[in-house]
Amino acid sequence: MRPDVPSYGLFSAIDVDSGKIAWQHRTAQPLIGGSASVGDLVFVGEGDGHFDAFDSRNGSLLWQYQTGAGICAPPIAYEIDGREYVAVASGGSFMFGTQPGDTLLVFALPNK
Repeated sequence: MRPDVPSYGLFSAIDVDSGKIAWQHRTAQPLIGGSASVGDLVFVGEGDGHFDAFDSRNGSLLWQYQTGAGICAPPIAYEIDGREYVAVASGGSFMFGTQPGDTLLVFALPNK
C-alpha cells in the first residue's frame, strides 16, 4: 500500500437477478477476509478488528463486535443440534499492518 494513496474497503452486495449493486458498506481499511451468510444475515471482518453483521436485504449494520485484532480470514457458519453459529479468526496481518492477535471467536445466533 502506498502511503500517499488513501485506502479503504468496500463491501458490496450484488442483486443476482439484475447484476446490479444492491448495497455497499465502506470501511476504513481494505477487506481481505471474505464473508459468510446465514439466512438474512451476512458477516464480514474488518482490518481494524470489527466483526460486522448486516441485513443482507438492505445493508443495514445490525451488530458489530470489536475483536481486538485485524480480521484477515473469512468467517464460517455452521449448525449443531439446530443452533446456528458463526466463527472467525482474529489474528491480524503483518503484511497489511493490522493489529496482531491469536483469537478464534465463535458466536451463537439467536434461536429462530
